[in-house]
Amino acid sequence: WVWVFRTANDMLLVIRPSRARSRLLEILGEDFSGIVICDCWRAYNFLERLQRCWSHLLRKAEKHDGSLVAQNFYKRLITLFKEIKAFNAKKQSKKSRKRKYKEMTAKLKRLVEYYGQYENMQSIITYISNNLENWFTCIKYEDVEPTNNYAEQAIRETVIIRKIIGAFRSESGPEEYSKLASLLATWKIRSLNICSKLKDMLIKHSQIC
Repeated sequence: WVWVFRTANDMLLVIRPSRARSRLLEILGEDFSGIVICDCWRAYNFLERLQRCWSHLLRKAEKHDGSLVAQNFYKRLITLFKEIKAFNAKKQSKKSRKRKYKEMTAKLKRLVEYYGQYENMQSIITYISNNLENWFTCIKYEDVEPTNNYAEQAIRETVIIRKIIGAFRSESGPEEYSKLASLLATWKIRSLNICSKLKDMLIKHSQIC
């Protein structure tokens, strides 16, 4: 499994044999107090502050079952997502953010309660309800994205490479690749010249040797 941890200035890519909670503890540590933007995979549930990904939710809702009820539900979710974007587009006080967070969470709760009466909607309603308090963390706190698109974008290159090579042929392959991929991606995020950075690293390494 490929795990990607990304901030505004750094990216860490690791390859591990599972998607278990222990992998998050390994990277983030037991005392991690930041905000994690993620999908609804249960391994994240122990973290205190989460922003569940709206891109995952909207894709799930759009592809639900094609019924008129599902289509209407999807449109209502789109409206909420646009409201998130519009609110965060302007500078907001902590007080207004807390107030808006409660308002938006209440709106989603009413939406879930209404569409929960339809049998064909149960799976997606459960998906939302199990994480009801975590859909608007991006409103409650400044500079938190409503989606994990940055991480999705960061992992695309690795997915393509995996499709090309199929698998690593040595035991050290995953570890060496993840280190190099993390390094190159971080330089790219910081708008640094990758060729120059590699040259400097090679020169420094040759002097040490």
